[in-house]
Amino acid sequence: MSRFIDFQNEHAAQLITWFADQQQIAQWAGPGIDFTQDLEVFVKSILESPSPSSISSFSMLSQQELIGFGQFYLRHGCAHLCRLAVSPTRRGEGVVAELVSNLTAAAHVGLSISKASLLVYPSNGSAVKAYQKLGFSIVDYPGNDDIDGCLYMQKSIF
Repeated sequence: MSRFIDFQNEHAAQLITWFADQQQIAQWAGPGIDFTQDLEVFVKSILESPSPSSISSFSMLSQQELIGFGQFYLRHGCAHLCRLAVSPTRRGEGVVAELVSNLTAAAHVGLSISKASLLVYPSNGSAVKAYQKLGFSIVDYPGNDDIDGCLYMQKSIF
C-alpha cells in the first residue's frame, strides 16, 4: 500500500537518482531545469513554480521508498500536472495511474476546479499512451505562452 504525502526535501535524494543526464531531466521537467547532482540546487529548481501561481509538490511512498513524484499548479483554468515521475524500478506497475489519481484529487480539493492538464513531449510515447489510458486527450493549447513542442493534454476530473 502506498502513501501520498506532501513532498519532503529528503525525498530528493531518491528522486535525483532517477535521471542520468540532461536529456532525461529535460524530458521530465522541460527546458528550465539543468541536470545536477547537487541536491540543494535540484530541490530549489523543482520547487520553483513555472508560472505565477504557486506549485504543490507531492511524493508517493511505498514503505520508505519514493516510488512517485508529481506537482500541480493553476494554468489556464486547469489543475496543470507537471514533473510527473515514477521510480525506474516501479514503471509498468500502475504507479502512474495511482499518482495521477492522487494528484487530480488533491488538485480538485486545493484549486476547486474540474479539469486537469499536462504537457508531454511527443517523443515520450510511453507517457503519451499512459496519459491517454488515464483519460487525457490531446487538445489545442489555450494559451499564447511557449509550450516548447509539447502536446497539451486535458481531462475532466470529478
